[in-house]
Amino acid sequence: MACTLLSRIPFLFDGYGSEEDAWALALVAERIATTGHYEVSRLPGHPVQEIVFALLSSWGSFMFNLTTALISTVGVWAFYRIVRIMNRPIAFWSGIALAATPIVFIHSTNSMDYTWGMSLLICATLALISNRILLCGILVGIATGCRITSLASLVPMIAYLLFLDSTSSGIRSSIKLCCCALASTLLVFTPVLAEYGTSFFTFYEHFPIPHWTKNLYKGTLGVWGLPALVTFTIASTIQAAQLRRNWGNLQREQKAFAGLSAGMVILMALVFFRLPLKSAFLVPAVPFTIVLAGFFFSGKQFHVLTGSLLAGCFVLGVNLAEAHRGSALSALAVEYKIAGHRVALDPLYGLVTADRSKRIQRTEFAESVVAQCELIRQPSAILCGWWLADILVLSKQYPANSDVIYLHYISPMQLNSLKTRNIRIFYLEDQAEYNDLRFDSAFTKNNALPFTSLHQIPPDSNASTFSLQ
Repeated sequence: MACTLLSRIPFLFDGYGSEEDAWALALVAERIATTGHYEVSRLPGHPVQEIVFALLSSWGSFMFNLTTALISTVGVWAFYRIVRIMNRPIAFWSGIALAATPIVFIHSTNSMDYTWGMSLLICATLALISNRILLCGILVGIATGCRITSLASLVPMIAYLLFLDSTSSGIRSSIKLCCCALASTLLVFTPVLAEYGTSFFTFYEHFPIPHWTKNLYKGTLGVWGLPALVTFTIASTIQAAQLRRNWGNLQREQKAFAGLSAGMVILMALVFFRLPLKSAFLVPAVPFTIVLAGFFFSGKQFHVLTGSLLAGCFVLGVNLAEAHRGSALSALAVEYKIAGHRVALDPLYGLVTADRSKRIQRTEFAESVVAQCELIRQPSAILCGWWLADILVLSKQYPANSDVIYLHYISPMQLNSLKTRNIRIFYLEDQAEYNDLRFDSAFTKNNALPFTSLHQIPPDSNASTFSLQ
């Protein structure tokens, strides 16, 4: 497992991650540490991670990322232990497969909470099959404090217990697990409840669900990578005819665990289909998908799958190729456009190396915005959208400029208020379109100018000289 941790270290130095939420976590952690007052980085709250990072807030992005890498390494170790109990011959290869799954690799090197929740669920599952029901419940509650959807894992866990023992003893164990998990969840969410009451239980849905092609990518290629997806498809097709026979070869405990794994995968897939915004929403399903592959693929097929997962981290990537927030491209990359987005099939960049280049390009762009804004000497508002958290973090390296305010998204009423105060309004790349989507109205470009025109405007002019439509 030391190899898992060592493999992550080169990727821990490039900021907090390629998602704006990772940078928002850094902002909130600093505020919690400074004020002693809890607040969420995003609803419905992730109190375990937010409070842990508050304790580490002065250490910067490397320590945040290292903490994630350590926790995900524990998850890989626990997963190896589970498979060693349930399917010993492939335990070693299963551990490698989990560590090498591109979406797991990516999110074990940044400040996001996905592998925190996954690792805690794996540890809870290890406690479950070891008949340590109390510990299992506690770990489910802590996992829920990282990702609230983790609480749904109680359903397949209870089914597992009752499958093995449907007597009063099994029912008592199930009740014990539920009570312990709910009590643990309530405890970790105490800061959230104290601050927000029951109104915390909501999710951000500011924008329409993306085009189905983008969602398909996120749920397949964005999780497994192209090589592993091909391997999965071929091996599953071959083994489909032998499914009944393979099921019959499993022992009772293995059947119970296969049912638990299938339940976990189905639940996490439903969560993803409900809000298919990020491939990472499927991270908790990854270890349990690997368990099922271990039960129903041949040994040779499973070894090929493991190798293809590792390959997908570094080669044959299908990656977003847009400027500033996409990844760098090699000379061999082939570009095409899908649903309005530039995408590239790159033989020399896998999902992990592409994500690292996204992180670097994202930070460089945000730093360039902050540097340009430091030169502004007239009241100006910058519509930052998904760049806001990065910019706010990076702007702390510069003296405060009272002439500049950074905004996330802005309503027509708020925009008009800025105009009446003679504040110039600029928007970063793509953010005018997303601001219009956010408020379901086409008004932004009529009332603001692109950030690229910032230094082309005479200092005594007003960039927002248009009327609201």
